[in-house]
Amino acid sequence: MIATAMLRDIRAGWLDASRYQPTVDKAWTAIKARTSPAGTLVDVCESTGKQPSVDDYLNRLAILDRDPRGGGMALLLATEMSGLR
Repeated sequence: MIATAMLRDIRAGWLDASRYQPTVDKAWTAIKARTSPAGTLVDVCESTGKQPSVDDYLNRLAILDRDPRGGGMALLLATEMSGLR
């Protein structure tokens, strides 16, 4: 979701592309690495609710199977990367 917002902001001229596009590209590479041949996103961290500490936030479980929530977020970035609206 953050990469999608960053890409939209780059395209709107609100963020400097030379500074932020590499971060968007890294996010896209990570999504592609976690997309199975069947097109499902795997190995996504569990949902992030309010956490009592930074350590609790950083030590969330990984979902080691299909994750429709993460897949939806990946689809948002994929759509933005393709230039579709």
